[in-house]
Amino acid sequence: MIFPGIDEMRIPVDYLASLLTGGNLEAIKNALYKLAMMRLYMRAQTSGKDFDVEKLDRVNLTEGTATSLYRLLAIAKYEDRFVIPKSHKEQVEDAQSEQGGLGYDECEGCSLAPQHGSMFKKS
Repeated sequence: MIFPGIDEMRIPVDYLASLLTGGNLEAIKNALYKLAMMRLYMRAQTSGKDFDVEKLDRVNLTEGTATSLYRLLAIAKYEDRFVIPKSHKEQVEDAQSEQGGLGYDECEGCSLAPQHGSMFKKS
C-alpha cells in the first residue's frame, strides 16, 4: 500500500539514486521501503495497535533492527535536543565588550563535541 507512493514521490527516485548512490535505483528503493516500514511499525507500537511482523520480513527488517533504526534516526539525544545559551545578553552592562561572543559553554558531552569543540573556545 505504501510502496507505490514511494515510486511516485515528489523527488524522483531516479534523481535520489543519481545523487546518493551513483544511479543504483534498487539501493534507494530498498532504503525508502525500510524507512517506510519502520515508520509503520513504530506507529503501531506507540499507538498500541497490532502489526503484522511478516511485513517487516518483506524488507529484511526484524523488530529489533526496526526499533534500533528508529532510535538512530528519529530520537535525538537529550543534550542535542536543546541549545540554551549560558549567558544572558540582556543583563550585560557593557554590550560592546560582549559583542561577538557566542554565549554557549563548551560542547562537552554533546555528540558533536569532537567535530565542533574548537568553535566554542575563546582565542
